[in-house]
Amino acid sequence: MKSIIKLAYNHLSNDVVMSYLIDKFGDKINWGNRYNSNYALSIANLIIEQQISFKAAITVKKRFAKILDKKSELEIMNMSNSDLQSIGISFRKAEYIKNVFYFFKSKTIDFDKMSNKEVMICLLYTSDAADDT
Repeated sequence: MKSIIKLAYNHLSNDVVMSYLIDKFGDKINWGNRYNSNYALSIANLIIEQQISFKAAITVKKRFAKILDKKSELEIMNMSNSDLQSIGISFRKAEYIKNVFYFFKSKTIDFDKMSNKEVMICLLYTSDAADDT
């Protein structure tokens, strides 16, 4: 993965603005938390990043990793929203994160064997079914 990121950075560095951003933030981005075999955790990190600054996202994700240390999926789902809010996650994001962990705990879907299109269709129909209950 690091080699792919390095190639991308090298290519993007040809642009003045991208070169500046890579120099300033390139070493601060943890790509590993986006492409993790624990899909619930990867999605939770993306939820944290939404609608907050880059620096705030880095700080909150570090706190999130620390609060989740050695916790099972069940323990994460049962965490109080106030515990998650105490590290800078909004009430709504806390709910979304716990729902993501619940989804992956309760479903037996092998996403690794599916194409991107199949994953999107699966999530769409699974989401629609959840809305009807």
